[in-house]
Amino acid sequence: MQAIFKGPGGTLPDFLIIGAQKCGTTTLYDLLATHPAVAPAYQKEVHYFDRYYNKGLLWYKANMPREKARKAAQAAGRTFITGEAAPSYIYHPLAAERVKRTVPRAKFVAILRNPVDRAYSHYQKEIARKDETLSFADAIAQEDSRLQDKFEKILQTGHHSHNWWHYGYKNRGLYAEQLERWFRLFPREQFLILTTEEMAADTVGTLNQVCRFLGIEENGVKEFPKSNVGGYKERMTDQTRQELVEYFRPHNARLEQMLGRKLDWDK
Repeated sequence: MQAIFKGPGGTLPDFLIIGAQKCGTTTLYDLLATHPAVAPAYQKEVHYFDRYYNKGLLWYKANMPREKARKAAQAAGRTFITGEAAPSYIYHPLAAERVKRTVPRAKFVAILRNPVDRAYSHYQKEIARKDETLSFADAIAQEDSRLQDKFEKILQTGHHSHNWWHYGYKNRGLYAEQLERWFRLFPREQFLILTTEEMAADTVGTLNQVCRFLGIEENGVKEFPKSNVGGYKERMTDQTRQELVEYFRPHNARLEQMLGRKLDWDK
């Protein structure tokens, strides 16, 4: 759907893809944006609820389709929904509360990936952007010291932390802890929790599931280009992988209990 952007009178989102990072949020959002009932945001990652909350609600709405586009669609009998995606929303300690104050009835889609694979993909992204100079093993070993007190400082000040944003390779994979912040504020029926693995195995079925959750017709898309895909120059060592598998094992078990499903990430 085409919409008018960047101006006053923007509408608020009907849905948010809240994360997680390096789990396929860009691919899903790009596929949704091809749906005739979906008016995308001016850019996929507006980052209002984490990085730019201080810019205010008018700034946020200026990055969304205008309200008159929604009204025109509704007057013509067409379905109109809009939303954005930021893979850091699930991770940010203040995002859920900010969303609750702004769009309490929005729907939320989360995509989760085996946290070991997610961590290594995240690391490769930081290497490519030259934000990381350590080996993966060293970055994992130093993560706790790099992130020390950063979470608490964000809660106290609301200010962005470079280390917290870039170096939380393990921390971003603690999905149960992150989802609990959201589940405390919103009913479970406002959430659809997917995995990267199931989206890769059945992209058509996953996209149709999202469409049904959002209350729009199934998309009918048959080609599924992947977005934001990067390659690795070298593979993770078996030792580091096994260490991470053991680290995440209790956290994954907690998530499985929370979601009532088996995730098969213990490898």
